[in-house]
Amino acid sequence: MNSTELQIKQLLKSAGITVNGSRPEDIIVHDPRLYGLILRHRELGLGEAYMDGWWDCKRIDILITKLLVINAREHIRLNPSLVLTSIVPYLMNQQTISRARRNAHHHYDIGNDLYERMLDKRMVYSCGYWKDAKNLGEAQENKLDLICRKLELKKGMTLLDIGCGWGGMAEYAARKYGVTVTGISPATEQVKLARERTKGLRVKILQKDYREMTGKFDRVISVGMLEHVGPRNYKAFFTKCD
Repeated sequence: MNSTELQIKQLLKSAGITVNGSRPEDIIVHDPRLYGLILRHRELGLGEAYMDGWWDCKRIDILITKLLVINAREHIRLNPSLVLTSIVPYLMNQQTISRARRNAHHHYDIGNDLYERMLDKRMVYSCGYWKDAKNLGEAQENKLDLICRKLELKKGMTLLDIGCGWGGMAEYAARKYGVTVTGISPATEQVKLARERTKGLRVKILQKDYREMTGKFDRVISVGMLEHVGPRNYKAFFTKCD
């Protein structure tokens, strides 16, 4: 057993999880490369290894909960590989306009049928607000309305929705609050469906990167897309919003 495997096993043990154990929450390891991947990429590595069939678990919900309870991410010791992984996003701009378009195409232009099955009827692709909600649709509507109220939207205002997705937020704000919305997304399939969804409303959907956008608006929002901006572009993003 090398030091990487030992560290990850000790981490799992501290969360009450046994490698190749018999309980539903125990992790069954099919490929020992899993340990190095977790050490390098942490939760992302864990998720990608699962997709690749490197490990399995009968009750993943319990497993993840236990890891969250002990804040497992903070227990992984830094080593040169981890340091390099952490600073690369700050040294290199991994979200240039051309790369952002490629990423959007790879992620969202695979057909809407998958997203129609996993999302609510508005296809809102960010976390819902579950207080008093009985289902996903209600949770997403709660979230959209909370955002609109925080923005203090009034009829006749103009709203820019950066990363508008399939148009759920744009449609809601236009219908319920009477605002004129401009939504932008670099993804072809999102733009196409968003235009269909908002037909007849005071909504304009543009296939653009936020860096290509110009104009002046009463309000600007961006819901659940900051991970697409990238650390090197945070300043440029908020300067553009300003």
